[in-house]
Amino acid sequence: MQYVWAAVRSTAVHSSQSEAITSAGILGYIKEGSSAESVLTRRYCASVIAALSLTDGCRDRMVEAGVIEVMLGLSSIQAEDTKLCCAIALANLSYEAAAQGAMIKQGVVPILADLSNSYSEKNQLCVAKALSNLSYHRGSEQRIVQDGGVAALMMICLVRTVNIETKRLCCVAALNLYNDETRDTFLREGIVVLATRMSEVKDKRIRLAAAEVFCLLSSFPDALEVIGKKRSAMRACFLLVKSSEIDAQVAAGKALCNFMCSD
Repeated sequence: MQYVWAAVRSTAVHSSQSEAITSAGILGYIKEGSSAESVLTRRYCASVIAALSLTDGCRDRMVEAGVIEVMLGLSSIQAEDTKLCCAIALANLSYEAAAQGAMIKQGVVPILADLSNSYSEKNQLCVAKALSNLSYHRGSEQRIVQDGGVAALMMICLVRTVNIETKRLCCVAALNLYNDETRDTFLREGIVVLATRMSEVKDKRIRLAAAEVFCLLSSFPDALEVIGKKRSAMRACFLLVKSSEIDAQVAAGKALCNFMCSD
């Protein structure tokens, strides 16, 4: 059976064919194949899902057909290529705004958090893309945070990747997810450490994101207390004020003003 799935995968990479086989009901067969005893068959199913997700017209139907639930099982297969296929598929599916809410409700964030337990840069980039895309879905911030999205972002950005684009995506996602409801979780997970470390990265957009985080945190006494206890965080704020980027200067300057005006 795995040879059949290998043939389907070869067909699915072509957009003109992928929509045709999706309309023909391939997603139902993928559900069956993903529960097969053969690990190789399941791995081929993951590669078919990744291939189909490359085509815009297939994505909404894939989510509606329950692909997220299927990927919960496939992502647990201990094979880097299969995990990468799952990460690629989720990054592509999450690009569709209409599908984001359903993906979050169906439990995609825990899958992404699990997939982030890898030192593959391609894997980390895809997971970061998916979390960044999902972070734009307004009203789902608390659910994403509760499901482990923040912890995954922190680990990717601070520990697992050296890729600048991946770090940028993590910073964008963190800023989108941060609000009054999620602030406590962010503080527990180390948002101050994230901003401090990102202020040292030689990238304008990442340093701006770090300054904006400090600015947001500085409006709240509990966050100010955390920043005040970390000399490295205060030093980072001062360095951002001296940076060559005007926007970063302004944001960091506001944070320092708030800090000095606090009790």
